Amino acid sequence: MFDSRKRAISALSQVPRTALAEAGRRLATLNCSGCHNADLSGKEVKPGEMAPDLMIAGAYDLAAFKTLLRTGRAAGGQKLKLMATIAKSDLSHMTDGEIAELHSYLQARAQQLSR
Repeated sequence: MFDSRKRAISALSQVPRTALAEAGRRLATLNCSGCHNADLSGKEVKPGEMAPDLMIAGAYDLAAFKTLLRTGRAAGGQKLKLMATIAKSDLSHMTDGEIAELHSYLQARAQQLSR
C-alpha cells in the first residue's frame, strides 16, 4: 500500500501544469479527495466499501465520465450506490465545463501513473 501511495503522490506532481489541468486539480481536491483520499489513490469510506483509485477515470471517455458524475452509473450502466448518492448531493452543481476540466486532469494523472 505504501508504494502505491508514494507512486500516486509522485504522479500528481508530474501531471502537466496547463490551465485545464490546474482547474481539474482544484476540482479533484475539492470534490474527490474526501472519498478517494488526498492523493486520489482510493480509500475505505465505510467498512467494506472502497472508493477506488481515480486512475480508473483513465478508462472513461468524457461522455461516460459525465454520466458517472451526474447519475452515479459506471461505464456499462452499473449503478454505484455511494457514487449515486454523491452525484446527487455533492456534484450536481458542477457544470459541463468543470466536468471536462476534472476529466482532463484525471486522464493526465492516469497516464502518468501508467508509465
